[in-house]
Amino acid sequence: MKYANRLKKYRELAKISQNSLAEKIGISDSALQNYEYGERDLPGKVIIKLCDFFKITSDELLGLYHYEIVGIGNEKESLSMVDVPLLRNKSADLFLSAPTSDETCLVPHSIHQEYPKAYLVEVTDASLNRKVPQGSYALINPTDKVEDNKPYLISLNHAPVTIMRIQQLRNGFKLLPDSTDPTFATKLINLNDPRSETLTIIGQVIWFTVPFGFEI
Repeated sequence: MKYANRLKKYRELAKISQNSLAEKIGISDSALQNYEYGERDLPGKVIIKLCDFFKITSDELLGLYHYEIVGIGNEKESLSMVDVPLLRNKSADLFLSAPTSDETCLVPHSIHQEYPKAYLVEVTDASLNRKVPQGSYALINPTDKVEDNKPYLISLNHAPVTIMRIQQLRNGFKLLPDSTDPTFATKLINLNDPRSETLTIIGQVIWFTVPFGFEI
């Protein structure tokens, strides 16, 4: 059963024991254990209590990622979703190898098919907040190839990662913020100048989403 592993995953993410969770939602320890092992089906009232506790939808808990979207003229479009890793650690060293995470978030299947190695990163600063809001999750496709004026996840001198647009210059790069915060300024990277900051290009921003409860 898909929800068995997902129930355990959400419990572990919440850093709560089986005993404590069972007490909070009003069921026995053995019942919760059976639900996690997939030995018993989750009743509707328990699903509601679990979703309320974890602040997730029943689709997320049960692993049901197939939706029908009703558009103009009542035409229905099928949208499948898949889980991809969600990274909250901003250390540049994390991205030097293939990053992994126990936490995941949903991404449209069509995007995942086109960018199968992409992962989500929590956006914690306002460097590109006119386009990618602070607090959103940006989908990063790992690459060091640059397309002019596209947004990239980068690090300067191995500092915590940030997002900026990049323009290629003859001897380096121009890093362009797109922010309402004036403290984010344009930077020039001269590859021929040893005094210039070291730029690490981690990947291109492909897409972004916002978490449940995000305030607009």
